[in-house]
Amino acid sequence: MTLFHKLGIGAIVVAAIGASYWYLISDISEKSEYIGQLEGEKKQLSQSLSDSQKSVEQARSEMELWRGLYGGLQEEFEAIQKDRETMSAALNELREQQDVEEYMDCPMPDGLYDWVRDN
Repeated sequence: MTLFHKLGIGAIVVAAIGASYWYLISDISEKSEYIGQLEGEKKQLSQSLSDSQKSVEQARSEMELWRGLYGGLQEEFEAIQKDRETMSAALNELREQQDVEEYMDCPMPDGLYDWVRDN
């Protein structure tokens, strides 16, 4: 082998090493860019997840508040309904009494009616 052949083989080996080095560098660069994109997406997704969790917690607390308010209103409604039934029963008992029935049938004098309306 001549020197020319040896230099040619050396140049081919150096070119092959350079090409493989360039390929590895470009491959690593592409992969690092892809990893950077994935990390960015991961940050966005984690922020979105955090926001969603906060929204769910806020909705739960509001739901508990409304549930408590509804329960309070329901209790008050039931108490009013019970009072109404008691008052209706008392009114029916009063209507059945003879003296109350006579009083209800008695017409009100005009002067008393005017005084009640004015006061």
